[in-house]
Amino acid sequence: MHPVVIYTLPRLDHGGTEMRSLQLFRHLRQTCPGLRIVIHSTSPEAGRLDAAFEQAGATILRGRPGWRGLVDFHRHCRESGATVAHLNMGMKSGFYVLAAWLAGVKTRISHFRIETEDRFTFYSRARGRLGVWLMLLLGTAIVGVSKAARLYPRIPERRWQTLYNGIAAEDPALAPERRTVAPDGTRTLLVLGRIDENKNAVRAVSVFEALCRATGDAGLRLRFVGAGPETERARLRARIQASPLAGRIAMHEVTDDPLPHLREASALLLLSRREGLPGVVLEALAAGTPVVASDIPAVREIAEAVTGISLVPLDAPDNIWAEAIGRATSEDQAAAIAAAFARGPFLFDDHVAGVATLWGLSPAAVAEPAERQPRSAPERAPVPVAMAGPEAAIG
Repeated sequence: MHPVVIYTLPRLDHGGTEMRSLQLFRHLRQTCPGLRIVIHSTSPEAGRLDAAFEQAGATILRGRPGWRGLVDFHRHCRESGATVAHLNMGMKSGFYVLAAWLAGVKTRISHFRIETEDRFTFYSRARGRLGVWLMLLLGTAIVGVSKAARLYPRIPERRWQTLYNGIAAEDPALAPERRTVAPDGTRTLLVLGRIDENKNAVRAVSVFEALCRATGDAGLRLRFVGAGPETERARLRARIQASPLAGRIAMHEVTDDPLPHLREASALLLLSRREGLPGVVLEALAAGTPVVASDIPAVREIAEAVTGISLVPLDAPDNIWAEAIGRATSEDQAAAIAAAFARGPFLFDDHVAGVATLWGLSPAAVAEPAERQPRSAPERAPVPVAMAGPEAAIG
């Protein structure tokens, strides 16, 4: 008898939590078709990924924002017959743990996915501490995407389990061959992921300008791929238009297939102010693409386990960032980076096995059968990178 899992998510858009969850659900639909997953969306609005989650076999139920959403969640637990509650709500998860406990859900999991939360007022800090107390009192498991994520909610180490997000590994021997070169021979510095204030995308333009001044290389370009609030996208567009290098910078819409972008990129640039465990960094390393990233705890944790990441203090001058990019791209490291990743702790099969254990499933029951397991990340039909998504060239 399979469990019934109720799984909380915000609006189903192209965020890291949503994309990792979708990847997991697609896998489970193939390997464990009797498993029922109900998504309790904390947003009353439909998102870009609603259809994709439904195709992956999940049922979507919507809740109201704020405290009324707890009433909706309690009702959804009872009506669905949920036996497992998997809560992706940060410190607010404790209140959902309480609602699940009152509804008779036996397994109640709080899952932390970022390394800090904004708690500016006495009320918000007190609410956060109460949420943690509730999950410690009534929760059955507390997990996080990195060791760093344990620190801000101050979860006792004995109650904490680190469950890394997982990415399918490339065959290291094939990683160099799968890398592509732009038709015009230009080299790309890639910023991939959500465009918002925390991701610090605007700063990438300044870093790119410093890199071009230092190298004098007219064949460099900067590419942004990702969705985000229109206010942040407008701010980025304005910064690009003000740049003397605007003709060498492009913005793409979000893509469901980042692999062509990653395989063409000379390096991935990540300027985030905070992260839980950045999936885009894992995707880049799996493809053999070097990463130049903010020296923040979650990224440092990845760098301690695998190779291919150059860490730079976030407040370092642009020329220091430019120097790090120059060093990271000075030689072809694709095979070595992909090989290190394939030996590391961030593999998709390990993640699936961890989730299965949390949900009371046998890891063997959700594993891909050996005769069906690819030796590397699944290949897709070749797509010219310049055509992989709608592009808005700025300049």
